[in-house]
Amino acid sequence: MPPSMRSMWLRIRSLFTRREIDRDLDDELSFHLAQRTDKNRAAGMDATEARHVAHRQLGNANYVKERTREVRILTSIENAWRDVRFGARMLLKEPGFTFIVILTLALGIGANTAIFSIINGFMLRPLPIADPHSMVYLAFPHDSVHFDHDFSYSELSDLRAQTSDLFTGVAGVIYGSFAGYADQGDGSDGLTFENHTEPVQTCFVTGNFFELLGIAPAHGRLILPSEGKSADSDPVVVISDRYWKTRFHADPNIVGKQAAINGHPVTIVGVTPEGFEGITPLLAMQAYLPLGMATLDSNGSTDFISNPKTRAVVALARWKDGMNSAKSQPALDIIGQRLFQQNARPEDASSSLRAMPLRAPGIVNPPGVLPKLASLFIILAGLVLLLACVNVANLLLVRATAREREIAVRSALGASRARLVRQLLTESLLLSFAGCFAGALIGLNIIRMISTVDFETDLPLLLSFPFDWHVFLYAASIALVTGLLVGLFPALRVSFRNLRDVLYSGGRGPTNRRQRLRSALVAVQVGGSLALLVVADRKSVV
Repeated sequence: MPPSMRSMWLRIRSLFTRREIDRDLDDELSFHLAQRTDKNRAAGMDATEARHVAHRQLGNANYVKERTREVRILTSIENAWRDVRFGARMLLKEPGFTFIVILTLALGIGANTAIFSIINGFMLRPLPIADPHSMVYLAFPHDSVHFDHDFSYSELSDLRAQTSDLFTGVAGVIYGSFAGYADQGDGSDGLTFENHTEPVQTCFVTGNFFELLGIAPAHGRLILPSEGKSADSDPVVVISDRYWKTRFHADPNIVGKQAAINGHPVTIVGVTPEGFEGITPLLAMQAYLPLGMATLDSNGSTDFISNPKTRAVVALARWKDGMNSAKSQPALDIIGQRLFQQNARPEDASSSLRAMPLRAPGIVNPPGVLPKLASLFIILAGLVLLLACVNVANLLLVRATAREREIAVRSALGASRARLVRQLLTESLLLSFAGCFAGALIGLNIIRMISTVDFETDLPLLLSFPFDWHVFLYAASIALVTGLLVGLFPALRVSFRNLRDVLYSGGRGPTNRRQRLRSALVAVQVGGSLALLVVADRKSVV
């Protein structure tokens, strides 16, 4: 081990062997003191004088210990730990103040955590597929906002043939009860099993759909590449893991059993892996059938396969290694123009075919709606947290003002301004992280309540927002920023007070300047609260 790493390791280890190091220091100082005493006695001094002279020669023992600790121990970590322990003791001495501050921060951080958790579930969490960053869907843009992502079956075949140099494969998807054919207004079908029918959200896919996404079956098999090439063929169905558990009670013998969808017999051939709910984070797909079985939703019509103007297929693709949007766009422009020439599209649609990233929240038209809505809610939640910070900053300012004499005495005893600011910041960070922990619990309970809300619909809404590392990192970040925000100003304000004025103030009340500052903070709280109430009232009216 290099000497520098060995030295660092010994200093880190010394943090956990403090008592042993102190004993060694005492023994070492006693040894040197005895050596000097013996040397002085050998020079003709008596025992008492020799010991006094040895003490003077050795110097201040406590100073020597501190300098030795600085060499042997990571003093920054040790001092930080001392600040934490002292700050915790000071906060425990004022339980009422500590409880109010933690509760205030917990409400603000809890609201932020809950909203961010929902946004993370819809927009930030990657889709549960292999290498999701290489997946795209194809579309014709109408303008900078809207696009047309529906293709006919013949166009899907052309895309497969003409994009073999760009993609490893192109898969087609038709969502159950697609527009133009469905009688069900909610987009769901009915699955009958053992004479009992329940709604089921269906999805009709080409045979390479699961292979392209990198999905392996949990039980049985998935849709085969040879299935679904012709209308009303291959009456098989693959069910999702969640649907298998809720509808069939995780029956291990479900594979091979007969069921019926919209009265048409089908065979259950497999179950998708746990966690795969399709490519739409909000709506869980429960049953997957071959694309040719889309006749179940078209009243037996095969028009969606034979008619090139009937567009209901979403085209998914995966980039080949080294391929991306910039490299592929010239080729996609040519392919788009060919498709336009073969089959007319709306006049406002562009002939420039685009490969758009397939990421959460899935295929949403227009794609900018959810990001804007998420930004709005994050801003509102941030305002709530800001008001909580102003409230806590006011409380900390009052508390710091009450501790001015204590801080002045510590400064007179030798504590530096940086040391005092660090101690006060440590206390505010302790409060913010305690509020973060309580806020995370509040946010978690809010998410659980949202997940259990009955929206009075048969659609399988997927309201699952787990606290993953995105949420924990977000909560920890806002706790750190909150602690610095609410603690820095009071700490700097108190530490820069004139030492002589504080010690000789004799407990006088707050000055007009400080009173004006607190009044300003209260005014900000009231104004911000009224603004939030106005916004909430406007949203409820809309």
